[in-house]
Parts: sequence; C-alpha cells; structure tokens
Amino acid sequence: MLFTREVDYAIRTLHSLKSGEKYSVKMICTNEDIPEAFTYKILKKLEKANLISITRGIYGGYQLNKDLSEITLFDIVVAVEPNFVLSSYMKEGGRRSCKFRVELHNLQDVIVERLEQTSMKEILE
Repeated sequence: MLFTREVDYAIRTLHSLKSGEKYSVKMICTNEDIPEAFTYKILKKLEKANLISITRGIYGGYQLNKDLSEITLFDIVVAVEPNFVLSSYMKEGGRRSCKFRVELHNLQDVIVERLEQTSMKEILE
C-alpha cells in the first residue's frame, strides 16, 4: 500500500479544513498547494465517506463533518482508495498462495491497525 498522491492530497485537504470553517476549493488549493482538478475529485470522495459536507451556493463551501479526533488515517485512506493493498501482488492469489503474500498480508494488517489508531487530531497537534 503506497500512499498515492490522492491520499496525500486528501490528508492535506482535511488539514486545510481543520478549523471547522467553510472553505472554497480555491482556498483549499491555495492553502495546501493542491491542483484544483484533483481537489474536486477528492472532495467528492471525502463527502461520500461522510468526512466532509458540501454546501452549494454563494455562501457555500466545504467543511468537516466530524471532529478531527473522530477521523482516522484509515478513514481517509479508505475514502480515497477503498480497495487498497500494500502491493498489487497481494491481489493475485489470495492470502495463502505463497509465503511472500502471507507476509505482505501480515504487514498490511499491522499497518491498518496503526492507521485505525491514529486520528487527524493527533497528527495536527
């Protein structure tokens, strides 16, 4: 599981929204140096995962749906990469097909556990 650029941008997007205020896409992109086209795609995925809310219109914008203490790194990764794996090799033969795949799955289990235990609030404080 390599953190894709999209996961990195999603974390930075939530970082930009940490105050709880509504922000426009332009403000998020400026604050976090993220390309606008990428940001719209990421914001849709974060909304679908119920991590942010989108308000349309002249007074609209994007804001957190949850407190940062309730959002884990795992939540963000899964919102952006629902079928993530440590290595694409893991997809090819299931969990028990060879010792290498077994070890990769064991490593992924450890990484997932750590991601589930780490909140955005912990990271940003």
